[in-house]
Amino acid sequence: MIGAPSDIDAEINIAFDVIQNWNNINAQSHNIVLLPSHWSINAYPTLSHKPQDAIDRQLVDKSDMLICIFGSKLGTPTDNYISGTVEEIEEHLKAKKEVMVFFCSQIDKSKTNLEQMCKLLEFQKEMYKRGLCSEYADAADFKSKLTDKLALCVNENFFGYREDDAPTSSHLFDFDEEETDALKHWVASGNDSAVFTHFIGGTAMLRIGNGHIDLQNNQEVVKWTGFFAKLIEKGLAEIVSYDKHNKPRYRLKEKAYIYFNS
Repeated sequence: MIGAPSDIDAEINIAFDVIQNWNNINAQSHNIVLLPSHWSINAYPTLSHKPQDAIDRQLVDKSDMLICIFGSKLGTPTDNYISGTVEEIEEHLKAKKEVMVFFCSQIDKSKTNLEQMCKLLEFQKEMYKRGLCSEYADAADFKSKLTDKLALCVNENFFGYREDDAPTSSHLFDFDEEETDALKHWVASGNDSAVFTHFIGGTAMLRIGNGHIDLQNNQEVVKWTGFFAKLIEKGLAEIVSYDKHNKPRYRLKEKAYIYFNS
């Protein structure tokens, strides 16, 4: 979610562009798509709730993180907070979601409401006591900083998982206990390759990492073939070559180590 008081326009459009550029570069390789939202585009008219309550229900509750931008004003008070943007920050934090806050350091004071500016400065002091914020000089500086900070934030928070709220690996990827154990041993082995070796008589051996699994019948071959199909589907492994029997050789991808190397 992109949050900002009404005096911020150019930076909102820049944030949309930066997010889309991140998608262009990273979405396919990382299997993550960032969907930007802002109340002016993604909220629908309703008389069932007060304005900020409607934004909270439609956007804040569904958001995974918040990019918040302040220029020369703090914003309009709500029933519970000193401004709607501040409410969006606090609601994200209460839900333990990531919040990035940016303050513009170059303000034309002749065009600024003094009362709003004073409130913003007090709020800014509070934010610097609570966490790490970022300042930018102008639109070009904001674009450069958001590009870097967004990449850092996504890498830190969405390519792994937090121990206190993440599902188990086997549940996350729909592997049974035997498959999960095999994958964990594969990750721990330091050998990221795997291949089926077929023998006369229909039996087979699965060489995975530094170990192997004897497959006694076709049903077991089908099961483990399905295991590799799931690995590829989830972005945990890839086919890198084929042996002389035209059987694929598999290799672990970085994502497997992120989720299973504990």
